[in-house]
Amino acid sequence: MKSISKDIDVVLMVDVYKEGPAVMRNRGAKKATGDVLFFMDSDSIIYPDTIDKIIKRLEEDPTLDGITAIWDSEPLEDNFFNKFKALEMNYTMKNYFKTACASNGTAIRKEVFFDVGGFDEEFKEPIAEDFYFGLKVLSRGYNVVIDKDILMQHSFCNTVWSGLIKYSRRAYHRAKLLVEMGVESSYNSNKLKLIYASTLFPPLFFVLNLGLYKTFMRYGVPFTIRATILHYIYMLVVAISGGLGYANAYLSKKFSK
Repeated sequence: MKSISKDIDVVLMVDVYKEGPAVMRNRGAKKATGDVLFFMDSDSIIYPDTIDKIIKRLEEDPTLDGITAIWDSEPLEDNFFNKFKALEMNYTMKNYFKTACASNGTAIRKEVFFDVGGFDEEFKEPIAEDFYFGLKVLSRGYNVVIDKDILMQHSFCNTVWSGLIKYSRRAYHRAKLLVEMGVESSYNSNKLKLIYASTLFPPLFFVLNLGLYKTFMRYGVPFTIRATILHYIYMLVVAISGGLGYANAYLSKKFSK
């Protein structure tokens, strides 16, 4: 069992000149002195035991190159979309994800981070730079897993409209990258593909997502009805956007040969 130093240095990077999150994270990683890098964004917080759990897991399993925490079902901000998205993400990560590597909530050994070249600084806005980084890590065969016992809290979006715009754009770019890089991950697993495809058959979609809808009951019947309707609209929008990203990348690959 390899011991990891418990000395922790916190590197706070503020993007004053709007250089982009990729630039800031790379710069922060170079300043960090530890063997393990743990990334957080300004819209999330950790619990008192989050870091200890990460260190313990990495010490117990030296084959792990990194660990990704999952989002708590309780959001940081108390509004409808944040509650909806926190429950949806927590359920999805628990039931459909095995591997994931990005930025916010991922701990990764420093040598792995620099081996893949860190974050691509060509990305000037927070839309896909973290996803691309994760795909690079997974494509190299590094072992980064999700630990469903390690939680973080996150703030998503304050309105339904802003949430739909944000996650549809994200779906487009992520689907495009998945095709371009040809990496198999939890994001394009057969289980999730079935969920997206079932948006074409609403009754089937509803049945497949009953488990999630039961979690909506935490906030009562009116919330559950509203959140269930939104979930279908949300997934349909994401599926369409992802499909467009997939088609774009596929056609580009085909005609570039």
